Amino acid sequence: MADATDNAPKFEELAGLVKASFPELRCLRCGHDQFYLDDQGGIDGMRLLHSIFNDPLRPVVTLACTRCGHIEQHLTGLLRQATKPIPKD
Repeated sequence: MADATDNAPKFEELAGLVKASFPELRCLRCGHDQFYLDDQGGIDGMRLLHSIFNDPLRPVVTLACTRCGHIEQHLTGLLRQATKPIPKD
């Protein structure tokens, strides 16, 4: 029997999704351009989010700045639906 995580988006796919969405991504605090990426859902409470905007297997992608540690999270379902690259308003 296949594991449920076999259908989960691959780490590389999520990294590509973030890059396509934010090609000039910079830390919101210090301006650095290097991040750690966590595809395990981030904060446990975020795993409870279930809606049409969400990917139930990987609901949240978490980015942490490698310089200052600032963390930001994005709902993967919304990132997939958004026009790429996501414009700044």
